[in-house]
Amino acid sequence: MHKHKLFTDGALLYFAHIFRYVFPIVIIPLLARKLGAEHYGIVLVGLSLATLVSLIVEFGFNVSGTRDLATRDASQLDGVVSAILTAKLILMVPAITFGIFVISSSSVLRDAPGVGVLSIIYGILQGTNLLWYFRARGRMALVVKIELAAQLLNMLLIVTFVGGESSYAYVILFYILASSLTLLVTGVILVKEVTVRLASWTAARDALRGGGAIFVLTGAVAAYTAASGLVLGWLSTPDQVGFFGPADKLINAGLQLLNPLSTLLLPHMTRELRSNPVEAYVLLKRTTFVLTLCSTLASIVILFLGPFIMKIFLGHAYAEAGNIFSVLSLTLPLGTISYCLSMLLLLPARKDKAVTVIAIVGGALNLLCAIVLTPQSGAMGMAISRVIAEVAITILTFYVTIRSGLWRDVWRASGSVPASVNLSGRFQSLRKRFPRIPMTFRSGL
Repeated sequence: MHKHKLFTDGALLYFAHIFRYVFPIVIIPLLARKLGAEHYGIVLVGLSLATLVSLIVEFGFNVSGTRDLATRDASQLDGVVSAILTAKLILMVPAITFGIFVISSSSVLRDAPGVGVLSIIYGILQGTNLLWYFRARGRMALVVKIELAAQLLNMLLIVTFVGGESSYAYVILFYILASSLTLLVTGVILVKEVTVRLASWTAARDALRGGGAIFVLTGAVAAYTAASGLVLGWLSTPDQVGFFGPADKLINAGLQLLNPLSTLLLPHMTRELRSNPVEAYVLLKRTTFVLTLCSTLASIVILFLGPFIMKIFLGHAYAEAGNIFSVLSLTLPLGTISYCLSMLLLLPARKDKAVTVIAIVGGALNLLCAIVLTPQSGAMGMAISRVIAEVAITILTFYVTIRSGLWRDVWRASGSVPASVNLSGRFQSLRKRFPRIPMTFRSGL
């Protein structure tokens, strides 16, 4: 029964990410055509700010909180949840301070302060979402339904009410409404199950310590992903953000399809590296090979057809976005390799510090290259910076893997992977249950 639930949850996660990819395919061309590159660029800068604000408030609790709740009995739930929510309340102060600093220092948001304020509100709502509690309690179906309802509401509002260029601020307002609905529904359910109270400073501090390592890692990753639009808005013009944003969102959506893989396989790899490392290494090699092959083929197609795809997708006004799309496609195979080695080998092997350092170096290099290249080359400079950072991350990941001796063990491993742990075998067993599996969305462009 436990394995059946694990595989079903894995399928749910993949369906969630597939439809998170569908959402930008629907919304991006709509907004790009209706708002124009300049006003759409303002929206994208605001969404980048919202993402960074949400990372401060969330502080890794979506991972650490889920882990803590999954290992506690029912009598301890009140204390864990209260400590995390109190810590998030404290974190709103630096998050708002950071948001105000960005608005005052960014020429894009300084000229559109309303978008900046709405972005801070949206980021706080995203950071305080309660879906981690329900994931930790194993209630994936409820998470699916809530996310689906919020995403459909968001899409309906955008399609119905976003008209000309002057309506660009409504986009983030609609994101706020969808997030508020999610928080309201989950909050009502939560207070019926858990006694929420203001926790002591000691409890909140312990919760912050528990999420600190994850916060550093996610913050470093955000430095070369979510922050790109914000940095480009600092160093260039809104229309350049409008050219860069759609291509960046589509590439990131493709890379995010790897996230359910780690959710499904990371616990298995952690156990197998201790009890049966050869089987774990064989599974790693096969998974990495298949995913790298798929991402390489996608990269080749985009590399040659990127301009044509973006003209069809966004219109002739976004011809420049096609070249950016082609350049960013180089990050697909690089990101796939580094992701598989990090999430399915280094983290299960307890190389957490090395993975975090690699992410920090990649984020710092991306920002440094952006500062040098973006003022002259605009969106293309940011795209090149992303590729340089991804190359560095891949090289460093290989270096750590080789230096630790894991690469030698992986290379020498041979044998077959039992159907019970083979991805295709797992998901083929779910195919007959496909009609009964609900689908999920997450708000965001």
